[in-house]
Amino acid sequence: MQIGPAGTPASTSHSNYPRFQYWWRRYDLLLAALAVTLLFVWPHLWQNLFSSDLFMPHGMCYLWIRELVALHLSSDLLIGLSYVAISAMLAYLVYQSRRDIPFRLIFLAFGMFIVTCGMTHFMEVWTIWSPMFWLSGYIKLVTAIVSVATAVLLLPKIPQVRALIATAKVAEERKRQLEIVNKELDALRQIERTQAEVALRASQTQLAGIVESAMDAIITVDGNQAIVLFNGAAEKMFRCAAKDVIGQSLNRFIPSRFRDHHPAHIDNFGLTKVTKRTIGNLGTILGLRADGDEFPIEASISQLESENKKFYTVILRDITERKRAEKALKEQARMLDLAPVSIRDLNGRIIFWNTGAEQMYGWTPKEAIEKNTHELLQTEFPKPLHEIKDQLFAQGSWRGELVHTRKDGERIVVMSQWILHRNEQDEPAAILETNNDVTEHRRAEEQVRKLNEELEQRVAERTAQLSAANKELEAFSYSVSHDLRAPLRHINGFSQALLEDYQDKLDEEGRTYLQELRGASEEMARLIDDVLQLARVSRGQLHQEKVNLTELAQEVLDELQRSEPERSISIAIESELVTHGDKRLIRVVLSNLLGNAWKFTSRKEAAEIRFGREQQNGEKVFFVRDNGAGFDMAYADKLFGAFQRLHSAKEFEGTGIGLATVQRILNRHGGRVWVEAKVDQGATFYFTVVASEGK
Repeated sequence: MQIGPAGTPASTSHSNYPRFQYWWRRYDLLLAALAVTLLFVWPHLWQNLFSSDLFMPHGMCYLWIRELVALHLSSDLLIGLSYVAISAMLAYLVYQSRRDIPFRLIFLAFGMFIVTCGMTHFMEVWTIWSPMFWLSGYIKLVTAIVSVATAVLLLPKIPQVRALIATAKVAEERKRQLEIVNKELDALRQIERTQAEVALRASQTQLAGIVESAMDAIITVDGNQAIVLFNGAAEKMFRCAAKDVIGQSLNRFIPSRFRDHHPAHIDNFGLTKVTKRTIGNLGTILGLRADGDEFPIEASISQLESENKKFYTVILRDITERKRAEKALKEQARMLDLAPVSIRDLNGRIIFWNTGAEQMYGWTPKEAIEKNTHELLQTEFPKPLHEIKDQLFAQGSWRGELVHTRKDGERIVVMSQWILHRNEQDEPAAILETNNDVTEHRRAEEQVRKLNEELEQRVAERTAQLSAANKELEAFSYSVSHDLRAPLRHINGFSQALLEDYQDKLDEEGRTYLQELRGASEEMARLIDDVLQLARVSRGQLHQEKVNLTELAQEVLDELQRSEPERSISIAIESELVTHGDKRLIRVVLSNLLGNAWKFTSRKEAAEIRFGREQQNGEKVFFVRDNGAGFDMAYADKLFGAFQRLHSAKEFEGTGIGLATVQRILNRHGGRVWVEAKVDQGATFYFTVVASEGK
């Protein structure tokens, strides 16, 4: 017996099937012949086959007990029907699998056996009422013949069946092993699938990281040009978040004047066989930011088809700065081209002549190139040419003034810069020369020189005049201090003598006139003193030293307090106020400012004077503040002029020279003074001693 590839007995081949049909017909005919022969050989069998007159039906044996009859009836009917059904199913199975099933003859013999067994049970049902026991016996005889024949056919098949069982066990074992192998393969495939998924996720994560970290904007759109990918660089470039643009049309980032044609360009690209275009192939295009700003970009585009869907990926680069740089370079190149530049070889032959050189000298490049530069320009050197070349080759450059001749014959002076160019072998190859026309500059210098000479002459003359004026001023000061003071002393002395010696001879009006006369002479003396002081502070050398303003202010106020001890006044002097200047003149400044504060608070019951320092516009300034009479700021511009008064002499005494003296002293030190005031609310005088005070 042959075993098939799967471990099962080889099915009867198509070539053995006719043989099987042949022997089956023989088996079938043999049984039929045997059954017919018995009908004629067995005595009285044929004559009595359907006879029922000599016997009693089986129902009589059952005493026609209904339950017993029903029991045998139902049992035999079910057994008979089951046998017939089993036989029919075996016959159907053999028929359907006639080319594959082994032992078909045995299956058919079993079918015949089961059919005949079923017939005996049907006869048992039939003989309950009709006692055809000859027929019943004949059927049982046929059943016996079929049973014996089946047993005879089955006996030689037992070794084959055992082999089939063994083969089935082997097949089962192979099946079990195959299942184990399949499970292992499934597990391996699952591991590989898991590893592939992990690798895919890692690759996707890496790709997403690369896309997000890319310096260029990356945008992917589908076939409808709806955005499906928008990386971080794109967010920065177009100034909008990815979540706000995913699913929207790419047209929102294209200027409106290009939107009608852009989809067609993408579709046409999709119809081409080109999968990508590198950056720059599309040329410069414009993008539109979310805030409406248009900017130039370069783009590359690629297409990919996945799952019958087409995707387009564009990589965008903002070239705004590059365009600006290119524009600047072009402008610089244009500007550089305007600078006179020429290049010559080591023999002096011109090999480059730009627009600036043409404009300066008048020769076009066609006229100048190949000419000897020194012969063409008739160069005049400040020293021998070989010395200039020695310096050029030793130091790599030379700078100096040359005299050149233009095409029109005009001689010009140029500041020339020579630079030695070396080739890759570090050998001298050419000389770059840039020239700057300084002719007008030299003419201007000559004019300045002449003007300086004239100015020096004028200064000398003016100095002489000033010296003479100073001498006259000194003489005037001497005259004022001596010649004018003497008559005033006489007037004041004789007025005092009249009051003392002739008081009883003068009436009240006469004494009043004399008092007015003495007051006027004293006022005149003070005015002379102030004028002399104003003249002195304008002359003489400043003696710079460290000055403690706190101490000086305290000294001045102590003197004022001693002059009027009856006054009650609140005084505040900030400590450690220090500056640099001429101590004698600074004391004059404080004497005038604090004296004015003392004077103009004389009519205040709760008078206050404060001296300190504060910050104004990043500058530390000193101030003297009082709550006295104040004044209208509309007249503040007159305050620092000589002999200018904002109050009458009857209200407050004074000559109008003090503040002019203060301003002149501070100006000499490089400082300044200004005031803020309100009528009946006091005044604040601010001042700096030196220009850099507090900075």
